[in-house]
Amino acid sequence: MRSRGFTLLELTAVLTILGLLVATGVHAYGLHLRSAEVNEVTLSLHGIAQLQRARPGGPVACAATPAEVPRGVAAEWAPSPGFATLGWSPGSHTRFQYEVLVPGPDGAAFVVRARGDLDGDGDTSVYDLRADSHDLKVVRALE
Repeated sequence: MRSRGFTLLELTAVLTILGLLVATGVHAYGLHLRSAEVNEVTLSLHGIAQLQRARPGGPVACAATPAEVPRGVAAEWAPSPGFATLGWSPGSHTRFQYEVLVPGPDGAAFVVRARGDLDGDGDTSVYDLRADSHDLKVVRALE
């Protein structure tokens, strides 16, 4: 009498397929998280620039905050005096260091800059937004 069941080869094939699906899903999820973090920096830079443009006394310089570029993990946000005056915060934690240069390089009224190392490999990505432009300039994107 023949028993009903799965052979070892059939079980191995099913587990291999499931493993490939899980690996693909984990990779896609990681890419989605990176994309969301880069979108966060874009929105933050535009928000800071909008506050700077609307400020009656003109733009205010904001020291690089946090003091060190976060390396692969979120750092606690403690606003510098400039960001406190501006009234901007990314929340309680951030994966980027933000700074406002007044006057900015190349004659710009101000430049909003973000630096981050999302994957923690030591290579920092840099994003700039000039006062005279609404386009984000990617100075160096390594993520």
